[in-house]
Amino acid sequence: RSSASWIKKGFAPGMLVKLDAACEYFAAVSADGRLRVWDTATSELRQECVPGDLGGDGARATCIAWSRPAGGGGESAKKSKHKKGSGLGRVAIGADTGRIIVVDLATASLAATLDKARGGHSAHVHDLLFDSKGATLFSAADDKVVVQWHVASGEALRSWRPDKEGVRRLALSHDDSTLVTAALTLKLWDVASGECTARLRGHAEHVHSLAMSAGGRFLLTAAGERHVHLWRADASA
Repeated sequence: RSSASWIKKGFAPGMLVKLDAACEYFAAVSADGRLRVWDTATSELRQECVPGDLGGDGARATCIAWSRPAGGGGESAKKSKHKKGSGLGRVAIGADTGRIIVVDLATASLAATLDKARGGHSAHVHDLLFDSKGATLFSAADDKVVVQWHVASGEALRSWRPDKEGVRRLALSHDDSTLVTAALTLKLWDVASGECTARLRGHAEHVHSLAMSAGGRFLLTAAGERHVHLWRADASA
């Protein structure tokens, strides 16, 4: 079967989609929070669930992040087909209500609910990002706040307003030491201290796409003015 044929079985316009870091699995989240995960090699549906409340009737999923342990697939996972979600890790789903849910794909169950009551957001969540170990989650929302979460406890470790315009996109260096927030200005933050270490200016409109190179040396951004910018991540302003 072609890749298009198996994706179409559970795919609809407006869904959020994500590949895991190894590109072994493909996840899709519908607006109402239904989550499906496929094996990209075999087209097998590995998991399907509606894991939790996104914050009320009519709430929509707005963004997705995936934390999958290194080596989470491979032969051990392939041999455990009776365990449908084995080796898939966790997915975080943000909503237009400000709520974030974290889903354990092994059990198709709700692992955590991150919301205003726990020091979180009150408005549309724009972006989510796990650190390399899946222990920490970063989120950015329309309330102009970025929150650093401890995933296991579901508690906010830190929250701050990086930019008066509000942050739309996040990126994290491969060693988890530097967080990048993108609004009109890119700002680089030392994760350990919370200090802003660099500001990169050049876009006239909000950045809507942000990527960091594998070594953390370069940033690639795009905004509504139709320009793509390549930046040195270690260049301060």
